[in-house]
Amino acid sequence: GQDGGFTPVTLMQKALGIALDDTGVSHDSIIGAIDTMGMPGFNMAGETNNPPWLLAKKMGIDLLPGRDCNTGQGSSGQLYMCQFCNDIADGIETGIALVAQGEARHSLRQVMKSGQGRSLPHDEDAPSRPTTLRIVDGRGVVRVGEEEMMRQETMHGLSAPNWAYAVYDNAVRAADGRSIEDHQLYIGQIFADYSKVAAKPENQEHAWFPDERTAEEVGIPVPSNRMIGFPYTKYMCAFNEIDMGAAVLLTSVGKAKELGISPDKFCYIHATASTEEDSSLLSRPNYYTSTQHEVGFKQLLANAGKTAADVSGYDICTCQHLTSAS
Repeated sequence: GQDGGFTPVTLMQKALGIALDDTGVSHDSIIGAIDTMGMPGFNMAGETNNPPWLLAKKMGIDLLPGRDCNTGQGSSGQLYMCQFCNDIADGIETGIALVAQGEARHSLRQVMKSGQGRSLPHDEDAPSRPTTLRIVDGRGVVRVGEEEMMRQETMHGLSAPNWAYAVYDNAVRAADGRSIEDHQLYIGQIFADYSKVAAKPENQEHAWFPDERTAEEVGIPVPSNRMIGFPYTKYMCAFNEIDMGAAVLLTSVGKAKELGISPDKFCYIHATASTEEDSSLLSRPNYYTSTQHEVGFKQLLANAGKTAADVSGYDICTCQHLTSAS
């Protein structure tokens, strides 16, 4: 909600509570089986030196040594999912793995606007820092000669996603042969369709902006919908000053049955795959295709024994629209 007063950990507590309710069995039995936690390591607001430890303490979770993972950036939540699912399949993880994250930027902004400080309240610190998980914390390899290219990228602002994505999207527009005007409405229509979902009465409590907009309202810049980074207007960009938490429980079918969770609650992970793009933007062959995505999707389908025709829907995470993802 938009009332504020949250911290990242309290948002995760609320999300985990909802996840526990969804299992349909006692909270204590699930809590007692959670022994691993993965948590993206950004926007934690200085609440504690070890967010997984603090969440575990508040919820009564007893984590195994070295299984309090808190590192990684935007895609790290999915990378934790990949790693923990593989651990379950390989018999390494025999209990329940929890992936959780909370962002309390809206609450932080309210604190700052009220003049009460520039940070959220600090809670308790753990005796030690959280664990780093290589698959999540890894960075792409920087090859010889790329250091100068990356320095140039930073100097010209290409280290920020909203600027780099804008370069990609303009390259996609040119490769697809769309005019600037047509491309603005092309992107605008995609977000107009999203807004219809957000504006439905049953969804409004989950949407920060539950307003239906037309393609023109999204795609054409005006003072209330300023241009952020061409071709992206304000309504095309992710709004990051929110309060939001999420939690997902991962375990084997055997463990779920042992805990008494009904099979109609099961959500199966068919396969996982993860790839890394080149660290240097200037090293990439072009800006309208992605070798990383192509290889990753093909490997994922191969791992699952499926074809693209078997997939009925895609959920692609990106800070802006980035039509190249389609």
